[in-house]
Amino acid sequence: MKTHSMFTMLAALAALFASGLACDASAFGFGTVTPTPSGPPHFYLASDKAGTHETYSFSQTDTVYILIDTNGLPPGVVFDVKWYGLTTGGQDPNAPLAYQTVSHDGRSAFVETWLGSGGKMPVGNYKVEVYENGTKIGEKEFMVQ
Repeated sequence: MKTHSMFTMLAALAALFASGLACDASAFGFGTVTPTPSGPPHFYLASDKAGTHETYSFSQTDTVYILIDTNGLPPGVVFDVKWYGLTTGGQDPNAPLAYQTVSHDGRSAFVETWLGSGGKMPVGNYKVEVYENGTKIGEKEFMVQ
């Protein structure tokens, strides 16, 4: 009789565990897994808003787009983007030419922002720095010719 009671108790515990999994599998680590980034987000420069023409060399009339991969990031992550003119004549290379703040909306795969002007950008070397929630995650240099 003792063996039968032990078997009944184990079967009841197994049934409770199985019903718990059926009700909320995520509570036990099963079910839908949200990807988490394995480091700072990848970002790159492109000559088009869609990001299909990655480049680090631009003409004076181009718009320079930066695209930041937000896959695996929760909504609300804030990116600060600082643009610098390193050798653009008369510009302090340590003073940003432009500064933008963009927030990840949780829906799009990329956060995008840009640098350009209504006329011609000065020929020279430039740098863009990217910060995620206040922490610098990297920089890229590019040129305008």
